[in-house]
Amino acid sequence: MSYKTQPINKVETKDKRMKQSVSVMTSFFWVALIIGLVTIIVNLSFFSDRNLGLMIGIGFVVGSIFIYFLGKYMGAVRKREEQEEGSDLR
Repeated sequence: MSYKTQPINKVETKDKRMKQSVSVMTSFFWVALIIGLVTIIVNLSFFSDRNLGLMIGIGFVVGSIFIYFLGKYMGAVRKREEQEEGSDLR
């Protein structure tokens, strides 16, 4: 029976990079959400599908939700990989 072994430094580096990427995705979420909400508030006077600013704002809000879930999904996948690697070593 053979086991995969990785130096501790390499595992810590992967974990650190994953936390950083999740943090970056979360910050992108907040930036896109704020831009979307401000754009919606500014262009709310003419509520129509022909109002380009309003539609862009709604797009930013919807896109920010996708960015948020993508970042959380990346973190969850990484944790699951770590759990599976831990169970393989036993």
